[in-house]
Amino acid sequence: MKSSSGHAMSRSSPYGAKWQAARVVYLAEHPCCAMCAQRGVVAAATVVDHVVPHRGDMALFWRRSNWQPLCKPAAAIRWPWRC
Repeated sequence: MKSSSGHAMSRSSPYGAKWQAARVVYLAEHPCCAMCAQRGVVAAATVVDHVVPHRGDMALFWRRSNWQPLCKPAAAIRWPWRC
């Protein structure tokens, strides 16, 4: 099963309700894709990406300074195997 952000979920997955709520707030605060903005393009962000992969490190997972807003096409460029 996958979360709405496209991540695989298991019983111990951090991508549950708490993440979904944090994701909604973060995207409301950061509505534009960071990768597109670097190219001068305005695109709506729909994905919260971990800049440095957390690899199960929950402190890194929840560190908002490690999050970036991306549109789905930018996320697919960054993480093609997740799409």
